[in-house]
Amino acid sequence: MGIQCLEHGPLSISETSRFRQAISELANIYQEHIRVEDEVVFPAADQMLSSDEKAAIAREMAARRTVLTDISSCQDEHRS
Repeated sequence: MGIQCLEHGPLSISETSRFRQAISELANIYQEHIRVEDEVVFPAADQMLSSDEKAAIAREMAARRTVLTDISSCQDEHRS
């Protein structure tokens, strides 16, 4: 629906309602995901992984963010 709005203009009232509901559900799922990471995954990883292993994971995660940032930049340029 987000792409539809960007490509074809405003959503209808019913589409807007469905979009808002989907975003709300996504936010709830993401919030729970972050809670589990913060309370379970990260503490366990901190105890179980070596400094080198944690550094390797951090580098891999940073590389993924760079790719996503590069994709967003390309999309922004395409819209201009």
